[in-house]
Amino acid sequence: MLYGILFSVALIMAYTFHHYIDDRIGNSLMIGKMISGFNYTLYTDFMNHYGVGANILFNQNVFLILIYLVISVFLMGGILGTYRHHPEKYESELFWSKAGSFFGRMLRVTLFFGFIHALIFFIFWQVYFMVIQGGSPYNLENEGIIFSAPKFIIPIYILVASFFFMWHDYAKISLIHQEHKWVFRSILNSLKFVLKNIGKTWGLYLLNVILIGLLFLVNYFIGNLFEISNTATIFLSFLCTQIFVILRLGFRLINLSSANALFTTINKVKKT
Repeated sequence: MLYGILFSVALIMAYTFHHYIDDRIGNSLMIGKMISGFNYTLYTDFMNHYGVGANILFNQNVFLILIYLVISVFLMGGILGTYRHHPEKYESELFWSKAGSFFGRMLRVTLFFGFIHALIFFIFWQVYFMVIQGGSPYNLENEGIIFSAPKFIIPIYILVASFFFMWHDYAKISLIHQEHKWVFRSILNSLKFVLKNIGKTWGLYLLNVILIGLLFLVNYFIGNLFEISNTATIFLSFLCTQIFVILRLGFRLINLSSANALFTTINKVKKT
């Protein structure tokens, strides 16, 4: 279901982009160059000529992405509710009742962690900006630091951000299990749970992050095996991308399932 929604949003975005490109560029050779890969010169030339319309298209796509995110938050209650009650077979009534009853609380939790992630990104961006001294070549002894600094900053950022992504997942799981009306109780309880079992919780999450990272690498290398130049290669690229998206969603569900199982197991041990 989540894949179907994601595919529908991507299809709408692709259609609007294709319609805009076809209307503005038509049979220009620029299209072939755009398909072959990212080209900064081509991108700059395109934005100079068609930037106004492209910005409108971008804003429309941002709106579609926001719709997808809201739907994802809505479905999360049903997914985690199903994991908690673990029925022998799929029960649509259980899924949709949990999705509806927890939507408001799931949305508040998501907004809370969204603010935290924005703050973390801002802090790391400021650190990078200070390291490169504003990016001005007059302030730098070596311009290579602009490209070398991310090699150290990005891994640290991923490590820090992964902790808060993990905390977010356990906050949602805690909310489903304990059914608090006040979401900050679930947020605080999940933080206590994560810190008390940091080796198991973060270790499990980092394992999932590594697996997803390997999936991205495989997708990257497969994408570089052939050049996108005709209908057949476009279709092949599309097929590979869809397989990657399905696997990515599968890993996400496995991550939530394993986190829910760990949360349930540890809390059962505490009660006995």
